Amino acid sequence: MGGNLLAFSIIFSILLISSGLSVDYAFAGNPDELTVTKTATPQTINLFGLGGVDTTTVEIQVDGFGEDSMVDVLLLMDASGSVGSSDFDMEKTFVNDVINSVFPDPEDRVGIIRFSTSVDTLYQFDDDQTRTTLSSFVNTISYPGGWTDTLGALNQAIVEFDTLSSTEKDKLIIIITDGNPILSGEAQDVCPLNADLQSRDIKVVFVAVGSNIDTSKIDCLVDDPTIDIISVADFNNLDGVVIQFGLDNAPSNIDLIETTQSYIINEGSFSIPPDVTTTLVGGQTQLTWLNIGQHTGNGDIVLSQGESFLVSFTANSDLAGNNLDVNDLVESEIKFIDLDGALMSISLPQTTINVIIDDDGDGVPDIDDICPGGDDNLDTDTDGTPDFCDATPNGDDDNDGVDNPVDICPAGDDNVDTDNDGTPDACDLTPNGDDDNDGVDNLIDNCPDTPNTDQLDTDSDGVGDACESPITCGTGTTLNTSTNQCEADVTQSDLDALQVIIDNLNSLITGPGEIINSLILQIQTLVDGDMLDKKDSKKVLKDLDKALKDLQKGNEKACKDVSKFVKDANKLVKKGDLDETKAQPLLDDANALLAECPVKDKKNKD
Repeated sequence: MGGNLLAFSIIFSILLISSGLSVDYAFAGNPDELTVTKTATPQTINLFGLGGVDTTTVEIQVDGFGEDSMVDVLLLMDASGSVGSSDFDMEKTFVNDVINSVFPDPEDRVGIIRFSTSVDTLYQFDDDQTRTTLSSFVNTISYPGGWTDTLGALNQAIVEFDTLSSTEKDKLIIIITDGNPILSGEAQDVCPLNADLQSRDIKVVFVAVGSNIDTSKIDCLVDDPTIDIISVADFNNLDGVVIQFGLDNAPSNIDLIETTQSYIINEGSFSIPPDVTTTLVGGQTQLTWLNIGQHTGNGDIVLSQGESFLVSFTANSDLAGNNLDVNDLVESEIKFIDLDGALMSISLPQTTINVIIDDDGDGVPDIDDICPGGDDNLDTDTDGTPDFCDATPNGDDDNDGVDNPVDICPAGDDNVDTDNDGTPDACDLTPNGDDDNDGVDNLIDNCPDTPNTDQLDTDSDGVGDACESPITCGTGTTLNTSTNQCEADVTQSDLDALQVIIDNLNSLITGPGEIINSLILQIQTLVDGDMLDKKDSKKVLKDLDKALKDLQKGNEKACKDVSKFVKDANKLVKKGDLDETKAQPLLDDANALLAECPVKDKKNKD
């Protein structure tokens, strides 16, 4: 039965220690989808024993494929009288081994049915699936003895699947029994159940213990009696049976065999220790990891899609050369059970390394070393010369041959220092020296031996005042310190004459000038108040402006200018361009001014 299973099959590898017999149950698929990658990092190392970087890390990754489906498993335990108490204890040990080794993932749900005269469902799919809890429970199962109600146990198993399993789960029954189906002395025919099992896609496997079982009475329930009925001599031999479970679309029982070349030495620091390490005749080291699926995902023997086995180890080389093979590919392979049940193998990819002689340990072969004795990889200023051999390892921005961190003058040549004061000329305010320490360079100091920071040279003769001889003035002259020139002394009579001139000017400017300025302001006010057209105001303002200028010059023409103003103002009144009441104050002020003139203009006295 079970021929219509869509996504389920199992692998049973049964090793009978006493006979050496091995039986495999497998599945179909495509082995070419198993992916293997390998790297060695760093790829360039130093010859072992020379120091420096002489170790590479080899990393191998195996990626699985296929979908890791989950399964509901019912373990049917024969507890009939023919088993006996001590053998039932061995049966319990075997059941625990199956649970923890074959179905370690709690998503693979396990149920337990004990059958003898009665059938008891002891553990169901919806009970706690924690493996420690489940194993502890198995150890507590009691032995009742009685008949072998195999038919009842299978019927109860069907009920359990119908009640608690789902279409998303694959279904498996493993029956451990030492006798033929019989109840109350009546033999049972279990074959009619084949249709019920097949319609539900339930797979059945028998572990037949001893020689009393007539397999012809049960082979109607299995797909292939040669595989699905596993016979062992007695319960003592159950501990030599290894059952392995896999999926119909993923590889299983995968062994990784990695063989390094004889010059690859000191393999160690394994991320996952190999199960077997062998030295071959040619000196190669062969490392074998068995059943690598146990190190990934749910820990079963399958390597499905999304599961990867990753292992790494370190190694050295005692042979120098470029592109040296790390592996002996003839002796390296991956073995696994393919989907047809056949033992298959695929080759491992190669990886290479460069092994150099590098006395200074910088990773650069001596023959290519730019800086023997130093690290070629350290070039702080990226100028192509490694720091160890670079006079300016941190750079030389001003190209003066001085390393940047100790450059006194980062923007100039540190090697040019004319006055030898320790400050290069390019950064020296007094590159030619400063003998008098006044902060002025000797070449431009107008008093080189006398401090004069201000460089004052009053007479502009090129010699600073601080170092110029004092000037002696003659009789009747005095030194002007602002011009450093001798000037004639000013007498009291000179001052008296000047005062007379000033008084005369004030008499002309202060009184009449104020009146004229007042007239100008009054006319401007009339213009601003729209009481006098701006165009009409121009002539009278011109008269006053001219009078003011003539008055400042002391010119008697000012009186004539004022007289003309009076005449022009009266014309504006007569033409009606200026209101008489507004003009009268102007005419009064102007006539008062004319009264002070030396010569009066009789025509305009009214």
